[in-house]
Amino acid sequence: EAVPPLSAAGPATADVQPVLKDGVRIFPAGPVTVRLPVRLPPGDGSPTSVGVLVSYMACDAAGFCRQPVRRARLTLQ
Repeated sequence: EAVPPLSAAGPATADVQPVLKDGVRIFPAGPVTVRLPVRLPPGDGSPTSVGVLVSYMACDAAGFCRQPVRRARLTLQ
C-alpha cells in the first residue's frame, strides 16, 4: 500500500547559526543538528516508521569539500 509523502510542518532550524555565502548556508566546524518538523500521513495512532531522503556536503575551512551525499535514505521511527 502506498503511503502519502511527508510534508514539512514548519521551517528548518539549526542549533548553530550559519553564515550565508552565495546563497548557501555554511556552518562552523563541529557538529550541527538541523531539525525540520514534518506532518505524518493520517494513521491509526500505532507506532510507524517512515523514510526520508537527505542530502548534504561537508567542506573544511580551506575550501576542500568531500563528495556530496545525495538522497541518502534514513528511516525515522
